[in-house]
Amino acid sequence: EDGDEDLGQLCEKFHCSGVALEQGMNRLDIICGRGNGVQAYPGNIYFRTLVKKYKDSYIAANRTKEKRLIIRNIIARVHMVGGRFLKADRAADSNDKSKFIVLSPAEAEVKTAQALRDTINRSRIATSTNNTRKGSKTNI
Repeated sequence: EDGDEDLGQLCEKFHCSGVALEQGMNRLDIICGRGNGVQAYPGNIYFRTLVKKYKDSYIAANRTKEKRLIIRNIIARVHMVGGRFLKADRAADSNDKSKFIVLSPAEAEVKTAQALRDTINRSRIATSTNNTRKGSKTNI
């Protein structure tokens, strides 16, 4: 891939001094969930950049097999830099929100596929909104 960066560059690029790491987590882990904390997590930012990078290839893929290969390529790139897909451990003490477990490969694929579809949908909505604004001017 063009623009590949080594782990040191990625860690520096996605370093966020205000983000607290839980024990056993690293900055390039992808945290499943909602909210500003999850969205601002360096690994999630990195994941979104990967998804955007592969969006056009995913759109152009005609077969499910091709799309699955793109999904697995994104997951492999996350793993190559030491990132993991994590989710909160619901079985843990409900007062302890710091426990995370690693997603299964199938769960990581579902998350990645959904992220691609969401990115594509947001892009289409933005394009549609911009086209509507351009065409809605009234000449008086």
